[in-house]
Amino acid sequence: MGEWMNVMSDRGKSFDRRLPVTQDKGVKRPKLLFAVFLMSIAFSVFAEQPKPSVFIYGGLRVAAEKEVGSAFESGFGFSMALAKGTRAVVNVGTARHSIIEQAHGNKVFYKYYTASPFLGGLQQEIIGGSRLAAYLTAEAGVLFSGLQGLNIVTIPETTVRQKVPASFIFRGAAGAELSVSTNLHLFGEAGYLYGKATGTTSTYDLSTLVREQEFQLDLSAFDVCLGLKYYF
Repeated sequence: MGEWMNVMSDRGKSFDRRLPVTQDKGVKRPKLLFAVFLMSIAFSVFAEQPKPSVFIYGGLRVAAEKEVGSAFESGFGFSMALAKGTRAVVNVGTARHSIIEQAHGNKVFYKYYTASPFLGGLQQEIIGGSRLAAYLTAEAGVLFSGLQGLNIVTIPETTVRQKVPASFIFRGAAGAELSVSTNLHLFGEAGYLYGKATGTTSTYDLSTLVREQEFQLDLSAFDVCLGLKYYF
């Protein structure tokens, strides 16, 4: 009798090992529903954000430096939404100014001065509408300067060269944006760029540096521009 009970016990254990182990799916279902809920919130927030954009612009640049004349400035850039009404903006521009001769003499000995600002910052919408919006922009970056066309006469053995290093700049602007279509917008902007630079005048005699002198250049300028912006 005892042997028969042991055999039945062993068969029961083997039968238990063959039974499939089932998991309670009801435990995972709330987690799945919660994950779907979070994803729906994320998609709804993303859908409310403005789309990224690229833009081109052109306008007038009036330099604060009295030796530097006004010039046409053109450029391009892109923007990306950070929050509702707030965008990150990056843009690159260039303008070629003529040097104005002064009665008492010039500190810049070239005919042309090229200013190429590289700026990045934030744009905040202050008035929003379905077709027309107004905004403020604050930017910082680097201005690359170039001088072309030496405008002084020297003896053959003497050479004069000037250079202006890349300098940090700051710009503030106010603008308005008009929706022409779903993706295409027209915008206008007026701003002021602030910056200073210390240039160097180097005099060479038969390729040998004989004198080096510094001069101050005001990089500040007012600008007014119009442009087109395309939203993806």
